[in-house]
Amino acid sequence: MRQSFSRRIDSLSAIFAFIDRGIASLGVDAETRFDLHFAAEELFTNIVKYRTESIRDVEIELDCRSDLVRITLIDVGVDPYDVTTGPDVRLDRPVEERAPGGLGLFLMRKVIDDLDYHYEDRVSRIVLTKRLR
Repeated sequence: MRQSFSRRIDSLSAIFAFIDRGIASLGVDAETRFDLHFAAEELFTNIVKYRTESIRDVEIELDCRSDLVRITLIDVGVDPYDVTTGPDVRLDRPVEERAPGGLGLFLMRKVIDDLDYHYEDRVSRIVLTKRLR
């Protein structure tokens, strides 16, 4: 399944509905559904907030199988930004000693199984995979 979404935060409810349609037949539990929504929200929100060089819609591709769900966010006309290389947040440090930012991506990496990034010809592809147990 593939669908385009306007580059606006208020597209999130449509994105969640799209994910829910894709996983409907898989018997996904509430925790896994939450994890998929959270991961998609974090990545899409970062695209909207920080990838301002493009005005094009963001495409989301959903690959649902009996053993995994893979969500790919495709952003065209952007500079590279590899979300897989960001530093881990230092939770062992007091809040006032931490650098701002990165907590959402850090938490997202904790609830998904794989995160990949591909970039070519000003097209960014962020692929997250959640294995179904």
